[in-house]
Amino acid sequence: MTAAELAAPDNGADRTITLAISGNRLVSVLNALDAALFEQGRYRFEGNTLVANSDWYTKLHETTEAIRDELSRQRMT
Repeated sequence: MTAAELAAPDNGADRTITLAISGNRLVSVLNALDAALFEQGRYRFEGNTLVANSDWYTKLHETTEAIRDELSRQRMT
């Protein structure tokens, strides 16, 4: 990409950087939420099995893991 292309208002580079920052912030928020729920005893692990107080916490934890994995996968490509 040339300097002129980078300077163009709609070059996609800004969006990529913004998405990366947003993705990092999202992961930070999800990590904090996940850690808080774990510390409060909302779920625990027995071996590799997730044991939660309710199905809602199980789904939240699984969704959090899936989002983190997808964002990590996107960073690697």
